[in-house]
Amino acid sequence: MTWAVDLALSECAVGRSTTTLIGHIAAHITRVDEDAFEIIVLRGFAESLWDDLARMCRRIREAGANLLQSSSMASRSHRGAHLVAAG
Repeated sequence: MTWAVDLALSECAVGRSTTTLIGHIAAHITRVDEDAFEIIVLRGFAESLWDDLARMCRRIREAGANLLQSSSMASRSHRGAHLVAAG
């Protein structure tokens, strides 16, 4: 299982997949479009993963807001997340 995955859009081609850990949860991640990824986890972990991802997004949004207040950087949003619970 991979521990660190480079999901930079320049490094991860559409259709590319990998298996990794997100926190303590094993996940299969596929880039399905230019700006969209699919994350597949076992059904029993889906709610926990969703909560973890929501928490991470809040932290990133807060850090970005703080950064934008101190610089002239523009933010860019990506379209929604797709989470599939398998099994």
